[in-house]
Amino acid sequence: MDPILKAKQLKQLFKNYTIYDLMDYFGVILFFVNWETGIGEYRYINKRRIIIINQNLDENMKRCVLFHELGHALCHRTVNCYYMANKTRLRTSMYEVEAEQFAAEMLLPDQLDEEMYGRTAKEISAYYGVTENLVKMKWGK
Repeated sequence: MDPILKAKQLKQLFKNYTIYDLMDYFGVILFFVNWETGIGEYRYINKRRIIIINQNLDENMKRCVLFHELGHALCHRTVNCYYMANKTRLRTSMYEVEAEQFAAEMLLPDQLDEEMYGRTAKEISAYYGVTENLVKMKWGK
């Protein structure tokens, strides 16, 4: 499924939403864990969509990671990228790009706010409270 189209459809369907509203709506199970290095994972286990996230992340990063992982859950729900990346030699880059595209579309407006024109990706990401990668994914900055 096209991640950008899926995100646009969700934004139309849910006018005021939080990531937690969407996860509840789609029946995604969320676990917070205390990791030293990991940030988040999506797993598909026994026909259940599960997101695991590091509880130590700041709120903006949590939101970015949760939308990224929700992108996995909605755009390719039965693909276990964690297993593919860690237990096989299969490439997961296509799935990671799709999850980032989904997150960028969900978290960023269709157009840059006027005061952001001419700014760097770092400045834009700070303004919107997202990662630089999401800004680059959305606008190629």
